Amino acid sequence: MLVPFGDSEALSRALIKLLGDPVTRDGMRKRAYQFGRQMTWQEVSDKYIETFERALREFSKPKVKRMESLAIPEINLRYLRLITDDVGLLQHATFTIPDRQYGYSTDDNVRALVASVMNEHLFHDERVIPLIKTYLSFVRHAVDNGKVRNFMDYSRVFLEAEGSEDCSGRTIWAVGWVIAYSPSIPGVMELAIRLFKEILPKASSLTSPRARAYAILGCVYYLHRFGGDRDVKTILDRLSQELFSSFEKDGKWPWCEDILTYDNGRIPHALIAAGRWTGNKAMVLQGLRSLSWLLSLQTEENHLSLIGNRGWFKRGGTKAQFDQQPVEIPALLEACNEAFRVTEDVKWKKAMDMCFSWFLGNNDPHRALYDFTTGGCCDGLCADGINENQGGEALVSWLLSLHLIYQMAHEANP
Repeated sequence: MLVPFGDSEALSRALIKLLGDPVTRDGMRKRAYQFGRQMTWQEVSDKYIETFERALREFSKPKVKRMESLAIPEINLRYLRLITDDVGLLQHATFTIPDRQYGYSTDDNVRALVASVMNEHLFHDERVIPLIKTYLSFVRHAVDNGKVRNFMDYSRVFLEAEGSEDCSGRTIWAVGWVIAYSPSIPGVMELAIRLFKEILPKASSLTSPRARAYAILGCVYYLHRFGGDRDVKTILDRLSQELFSSFEKDGKWPWCEDILTYDNGRIPHALIAAGRWTGNKAMVLQGLRSLSWLLSLQTEENHLSLIGNRGWFKRGGTKAQFDQQPVEIPALLEACNEAFRVTEDVKWKKAMDMCFSWFLGNNDPHRALYDFTTGGCCDGLCADGINENQGGEALVSWLLSLHLIYQMAHEANP
């Protein structure tokens, strides 16, 4: 029986009514007893057992064939905030403790920049804005007269005058993404455009296939926002033609190098995206063939077995099984997503399911790399087990992959 707050007269009337109405009192007593029986020790323990059995059925399967059967973890940025200080994202950790002796890298900070912008774009959560500004500030400091420095020690001193070509290409990719999807935060778009224009002229001299691929993707993202920019279109055409021409046309070795190393998925992704943008069907087909080949090389019994960094995979040789690194997964996921957009073939979505589930135990040793407790990600799969250090590269690889899965779900159910 409900009475108004602070109304003692109403309360007394209700009590008097109950005291004089044994039928109503008895009904209330029986309902209270029946409800309370749900909370006996026997009932509660039965509920716990039912919950544990359901969890075992749904989460302990070593092989996941479809994403619909896989519980996608919630996005947790707690560990990202832990391993980020006022300078940027730290490179390494000892277990789950940030390791300051290795300092920072631009590579990891541009990946973190993309992941944080993806988060704001999807969820419009203002709490991520300080992270965006921190990573963008790091990138601004790394760029010097168009050159991108990579490694910075903990005393905030860069260790080289210019980083690798891949670092430059990766930075173009990241600021291009920011331009395409940046939130309406004063200064973010403007600084991203300035950085893009400062770095892009150097892209003409890039020779590394991955550097070219990253720069191509950055140009495509930029053109999503500013499609009429002729200078960027010209650079995109030149870079994509150079990357395309580096593939053998007989198809016996559908790759642009004599060795497959890391971040391989970016290359077919760039071909598909550039071919789609420019209308070059042959370029798209080359990207699709190379991506299919890349996946087939790394698929073992319905799970992904990545090319390891202890020898990689040389032409005419055998694939190194370990160490397998998380950085390969977002590259493959984004490439498969682009392939699906072009072909609408569901096989690419199934491939994405397989790639993403690698983080959650659908891998060679059937062990999860993602840590549900910390929100971090282990650094890789080794011959003797998991590398339990949870560094920056592994973390942002996980976050890029997870945000892409959420983005796909959002597009499917806007």
